Amino acid sequence: MSDPVQVAIIATAGPTLVSLASLLVSYLNGRAIKKVHKSTNSRLDQLVEVTKREAFAAGVKQETDKK
Repeated sequence: MSDPVQVAIIATAGPTLVSLASLLVSYLNGRAIKKVHKSTNSRLDQLVEVTKREAFAAGVKQETDKK
């Protein structure tokens, strides 16, 4: 290999490794974000379910209070 080719390979090795590491970190963060999103959605579903039950119970109580 000629000197210019070796210099080109060495010069591009650093940015290439940095970009590959960035892709790996991005992939791992994406997995973590999905896990947090799923956890948040399940908690939100629980909150909505409890709120519906409480609202229904309050509505039933109002109906019995009117009679």
